[in-house]
Amino acid sequence: ANNALKYFLIFLQTLSAQEDIIKWVRDHRVHHKFTDTNADPHNSKRGFFFSHVGWLLIKKHPDVKKFGSKVDMSDSEHDPALLFHRKIYMAAAIFLAFIAPIFGSMWLWDEDFYASMNINIARYVLGLHVNWAINSFAHMHGTRPYDKNNSSTDSYLFGFLAFGEGWHNYHHAFPWDYKTGEFENYFFNFSLIFIDLFAWLGWATDLKTTSIDMIRKRAIRTCPGGRPGRYVLAAHSTAEIATEWVASMGVGWRDTKSRNRFLCQMAASASIWVLAMVVIHSSGYSPLAVSPDNIVQSAPSRTALATSEISARVAR
Repeated sequence: ANNALKYFLIFLQTLSAQEDIIKWVRDHRVHHKFTDTNADPHNSKRGFFFSHVGWLLIKKHPDVKKFGSKVDMSDSEHDPALLFHRKIYMAAAIFLAFIAPIFGSMWLWDEDFYASMNINIARYVLGLHVNWAINSFAHMHGTRPYDKNNSSTDSYLFGFLAFGEGWHNYHHAFPWDYKTGEFENYFFNFSLIFIDLFAWLGWATDLKTTSIDMIRKRAIRTCPGGRPGRYVLAAHSTAEIATEWVASMGVGWRDTKSRNRFLCQMAASASIWVLAMVVIHSSGYSPLAVSPDNIVQSAPSRTALATSEISARVAR
């Protein structure tokens, strides 16, 4: 990311009021390196409450400090933009996440103080719980199509709610992939749209992704008996994936017409959700926070299905 994008991401992270970026990056790297051990800051093996929010309420396990201090943070700790953010974080977060939204709405459109305060608190709490859910729900509920050796899971629900962060089993298997998922057509992945937009503008460069061949080989090795490449869009259209998702929840279709009606309603709802979230809420997810120990250069891009083919499959 160039400096303009870095400071824009710093602004968004501050809006979310979820710690300064250097601290967030450290916890994220330690979590990946020591998943499901006592050195994992939000170890899901210690229960749902602990992995969701409890880890923030008590002292860290000694192993978190011991092994966390050995994780390489030289890139972040020597970045002027991130050092600046650490210096101003507390004051900036209080102002941008609370004071400005509350009093700004009162000044701009004469909003009542209590209404403004309550909706801002609701916005903040919702953002916290969606983020925390990736540490808890996404390590307990869902599928493991890529790697069954750790607790991370893929979840359509949290892929939707967290703007694409719900493909957590994929993210743990391929932490360098900026897409955090195998989809090519932005399926429930607003974060990918955001990054690709700035890549198109030339602000985000050197993006890493993963080849289909590597995905299949990894799935065969660490997910025996699974379905390697199950989400590759060359084999599954968006409509088929959506149908599989609903079927997995026990919802049956009376006929093709009812199935297609549901898919159209789901697509419309997803569009409205994304639009609303773009307008009223900044999620605070930052590519700066995804820094694996080993970066692998991108392989040739996967090919997404054309819109016409997807439409044809839905029509059938």
